[in-house]
Amino acid sequence: RPKAEREKAARTLAPAASSSKPGPGQSYLQLAATSKREADIMIDVLRQKGFKAMAAEIPGRRGTFRVLVGPVTDSTANRTRADLQNGGFPGNAAIRRTF
Repeated sequence: RPKAEREKAARTLAPAASSSKPGPGQSYLQLAATSKREADIMIDVLRQKGFKAMAAEIPGRRGTFRVLVGPVTDSTANRTRADLQNGGFPGNAAIRRTF
C-alpha cells in the first residue's frame, strides 16, 4: 500500500482507539472537555509526546468528551502536571478526577 493510504488508514482507526472508560476508582488529570474531534486531536498530540491519554464522554452531555491523562496516583499527579506543563499543555490547570 502507498504511504499516504497507510497513513489515512491509521488516522481512520486512531479516533476509535482514543475513546475509553476510565478505570473505576482510578484518578486522571482532565485537560479539557470538548468535542470528539477536538479531543481526538489533543489525544493524538499527547500520545506523540509520550502521555497515556484517552477521551471519555461525559455522562449526560452527549457529544462532549473529557480529555484525560493517567491514571495518576497521589505520588505521580504533581509530576504528571509538571510534565504536561513542560510539554506545552495546561498541566497546572488540569482537574484531577476520580472515577
